[in-house]
Amino acid sequence: MANYLAKRKAYASITEYFDGRAAKFEEGAWTKNPQIIGMFEASLPPSGPCYVIDAGGGTGILAKAMQPNLPCATFINVDLSYQMSLIAKQKNISSVLADISNLPIASGRIDAILLRQVIHYLPAPNLAVNECHRVLRTGGKLLLGQFVPFDEPDQEWMRSISRIWQSFVVDFLTATELKRLLISNNFSIERVQECIAVESVAKWIGRDKSISEDTSKQIWSIFTLAATRHPDPRTIHVEGNDILFNNRFLLIEAIAR
Repeated sequence: MANYLAKRKAYASITEYFDGRAAKFEEGAWTKNPQIIGMFEASLPPSGPCYVIDAGGGTGILAKAMQPNLPCATFINVDLSYQMSLIAKQKNISSVLADISNLPIASGRIDAILLRQVIHYLPAPNLAVNECHRVLRTGGKLLLGQFVPFDEPDQEWMRSISRIWQSFVVDFLTATELKRLLISNNFSIERVQECIAVESVAKWIGRDKSISEDTSKQIWSIFTLAATRHPDPRTIHVEGNDILFNNRFLLIEAIAR
């Protein structure tokens, strides 16, 4: 019972946060990054009729971008945020309000699932990945895309930011941990791709209207210090009145066994 209540509290925080961010969600450079979208498209070549779930798909921006490449596919956006789902529906993307750890879909009916920038918000990522396996047909594909730490020291640095902003973030799993998560849930790894996305601290903070002035100052302080001390391979540098930093995006193609 305690675990259930903790999970519902976490989901309530996430839903409230993303309802508030829905209007500005697509201002995030990563949401429409052509390299990231291109990796997803290359992982799902054009085919006949199929069902594709965009799990935690928010405003449906990824599904909409992939539609021209998969004209015969039926995309279903699944998200906890009502406001995000409304925007997805305005794009003519079918949208379902649901927990991706408990999908209202029969077993073995789905051909592919997109899971982009979602895992770090999940109280129980193992349950979500297991649920993805349940609804996928045998041989179906899970595309797990996630910004990941460059190494373990960088992982702890990412955690230090989430502790003061987005405290409902559960953890930032490494590439090795994500692969282990998939394999333990009866997926086989087919291919791993990655790219570097350059982010702006000013834009990052500016599109989150819920952030307080005090939290904003703390984040600027962390990044300002990191610009002089943070070790490679993550690059962080001051540019005018902004700070730019590299984010490592990983896309894992996994096949349901």
